[in-house]
Amino acid sequence: MSLLSFKQRMHKSSPLKTTVFDVVIGEFITGLLNDKRRAVDGYLRVTKPGGYIGLNEATWVKSPPPRELVEYLANTFGVKGEILTADGWQNLLKNAGFGELIVREYKIDALSNKWDDFKDFLGVWHRALYMYIRSSAFRRFVNEAFSIPKNLVEYFGYGIYVGRR
Repeated sequence: MSLLSFKQRMHKSSPLKTTVFDVVIGEFITGLLNDKRRAVDGYLRVTKPGGYIGLNEATWVKSPPPRELVEYLANTFGVKGEILTADGWQNLLKNAGFGELIVREYKIDALSNKWDDFKDFLGVWHRALYMYIRSSAFRRFVNEAFSIPKNLVEYFGYGIYVGRR
C-alpha cells in the first residue's frame, strides 16, 4: 500500500484492511495511549504474516519510578498512559501474538549525542530562540520542560521493540 493511499484511508476514517503491511513502525506513540493492548492488537491485524512490528518507546529503565517523575512526564509531555518497563513492552507484544521478539533498552544520555552537521545544530537553536522570543506559550513550555528532575535519567529511557507476526 502506498503512503498516499494510506493517508486517503486515514482521512476517510475507514479502518485499514487486515494484513496490509510488511512492517509497522511506531515511535513514541503507543506509549502515550491508555489502551496500549488495543493499539498493538491493531498493529498485528494490519501486519502481513511474517511481517514485523518495530516500536521505539518511552521505557522505565529502573522501576518503580518516583511519583514526581511520573507527574513530571504527564504534565510536561502529556504522557497519559502508563510508561512500561522493557519487560512490560515485551509481554505486551508477546501476548498480542508477536514472536521472535527483540528487546533493547537504553538510558538517555544527551551528552553523548553527536551533531554531524554544525549548521543543523545552529539551525535548531536559531528556530528555538525565535520561538522562545515570539511565543509566550513556548516560553512557558521551555521553562517547565527544562526544570527536569535530577533523577530522571536514572529511571527514564527508551526501548526498541521488534516482533514478527
